[in-house]
Amino acid sequence: MPRYMLQALLFILARLPLFLRRMIANSLGYALGLLPLRDRNIAVLQLRRFLPEVPAIRTTRKVYQSLLQTLLEGINLTPLLKNIDHHVSCPSSNLIDNLLSQERPVVALTAHTGNWELMAAYMVHRGVPLATVGRPARKHTLQTILAGIRSKYGVRTLWRTKHSGSKELIAELQSGNTVAALIDQDTRVSSVFSPFFGVPARSPSGLIALGKRYNARLVTAFNVRTGPSQYTIFVEELDSTLSIEQTVDEFNQRLEHIIRSYPEQWVWFHKRWRSSPDRGTLSTSDYIDHLEQDLQKHAS
Repeated sequence: MPRYMLQALLFILARLPLFLRRMIANSLGYALGLLPLRDRNIAVLQLRRFLPEVPAIRTTRKVYQSLLQTLLEGINLTPLLKNIDHHVSCPSSNLIDNLLSQERPVVALTAHTGNWELMAAYMVHRGVPLATVGRPARKHTLQTILAGIRSKYGVRTLWRTKHSGSKELIAELQSGNTVAALIDQDTRVSSVFSPFFGVPARSPSGLIALGKRYNARLVTAFNVRTGPSQYTIFVEELDSTLSIEQTVDEFNQRLEHIIRSYPEQWVWFHKRWRSSPDRGTLSTSDYIDHLEQDLQKHAS
């Protein structure tokens, strides 16, 4: 889609009432959850393998509905931000105040749960000097649009590439600011293998190492949708004495707890377990074959 057409479409969608955007998200998400897409197949297989107690097909439809709702909410958060304390609750408000009172940087480790864009905007509203670390989008147009949307709410984006990002990231930490990153996916960054739903999963660790180097306080932060226009943010500090590997383990344990409680609010179509210490990283087709064989083995 040409850039001007995409911008026009987002402009129109952003001005729709929230309830209408949700209706669109639920309808499109339901439809996507029915189509024989490769990503849908991966979501169903991973749910059957790693969370067999939930109905995989039904949950997959809800995953698409939740994701589209997050995206359509995220293009214009103003209706939520106008009365944000009514829409967003944070049981850890005292911890946030404590973090702000100290002249130390903070590294926030988060994941694709609930509405992570709203969580970032909420933190800025609370006075947190926040920069997010992001992987550049495949389409530069989308990257520009995303950065523009975030900047409206005071969220700065540090794009992680081979040639840039590190200096800006270090500057943020040296200034005592907060840096947040989504670390729940298998990406081409510094990583360690850590148990996730009982199986080793390659998990990003570079930001944790950098945070420790610059004496940052480390926290986990997760957002979940608890009802129409209602969200809860959970923030917990991580023990500074833990090693990098132990910190990743603790993050994955906390995230797993959130996902088990809200299984439809995580991106199950991401190939989370495609890498392993012994077989390397599988192609998509090989990973699908592996999941099917693994399911047969556990069923026998």
